[in-house]
Amino acid sequence: MRKAGILAVILLLALVTAMPALAAGKLRVATDATYPPFEFIDENKAFQGFDMDLIREIGRRLGMEVELINVAWDGLLPGLLVGQYDLVISAMTITDERAQSVDFSDPYFATGQVILVRKGTTDIKQPSDLKGKVVAVQIGTTGQFAA
Repeated sequence: MRKAGILAVILLLALVTAMPALAAGKLRVATDATYPPFEFIDENKAFQGFDMDLIREIGRRLGMEVELINVAWDGLLPGLLVGQYDLVISAMTITDERAQSVDFSDPYFATGQVILVRKGTTDIKQPSDLKGKVVAVQIGTTGQFAA
């Protein structure tokens, strides 16, 4: 029952957010397809993953074609704001800053931050141990904000 309720809320938000697209019968959906298992491009160059399955189901239930557009992470929200696509689905963490400019569905998964280090590294056990070290993060993500 909980899954059905969450899907219903997501469908409703998708419907409201995509009102202009309804007239065209097509949802233009942006994703950064580099984050398995949520979104990725398989060996046949097809979009795959949990988010891809979800947006296809939303499109099916709305009776709309879904056009998936692969966009670099840091271009997702700027492109949405200028109307390049109707919505974004890309395993995005909801933050207060992002919520000031876009509407989010109810969350459908929980996430957090982790630190990955080279095998054998013993001097990094907590975030404060990273001070003075070179840290790689993806631009515009909550990983960058945390770093």
